[in-house]
Amino acid sequence: MGKSIIETKNKVRQALVTQVTAGTGITVDSTPSKGVFVTKFTVPSTAQAVASAALAFGKLLGTFPKCSIFIHAVGLDITYVADGACTVQADIGVGTLIGSGAQTVLSGVGATAEDCLDGQTATAFNGTTGVNYEIAKVGEVDIKDGTTTAKSLYLNFAGNWATTVGLTYSGVVTVIWSKLQ
Repeated sequence: MGKSIIETKNKVRQALVTQVTAGTGITVDSTPSKGVFVTKFTVPSTAQAVASAALAFGKLLGTFPKCSIFIHAVGLDITYVADGACTVQADIGVGTLIGSGAQTVLSGVGATAEDCLDGQTATAFNGTTGVNYEIAKVGEVDIKDGTTTAKSLYLNFAGNWATTVGLTYSGVVTVIWSKLQ
């Protein structure tokens, strides 16, 4: 006897949910487990020119399928380095709005620049020696309504950059999430 309509409908939903579209240059690995997805966004070595000023910037990690999602946890494992002396302790977060503008902290950009992982004061960019920054937040995020417009996710930085430098960063952003019916 064939599969029921409900079984077929559920398989179609599962297939659609796993389609997280990667941002330019980003590699996405999404693994489902009983309705919960562990999605890893691998950020390649990315260069960012920073002027001597307050500045927020970000990188598109990817876009979730068009649906409402619940984000259970977000983790960062990012390595960064400056091409010269720079002792800024950047505010690093993950949100559904890209970091931009003359801002020293992500909250100045707007709440959605850090609505998936609150901006965290990272270890200082200490010049040409690479710095690894790891953090995970569990249970502090909420429902993202992507039913009319799919939600994109950004890795964001902000700081009061004392000198003009080139920053380079890379690493993995892990998001644990569920699709809401």
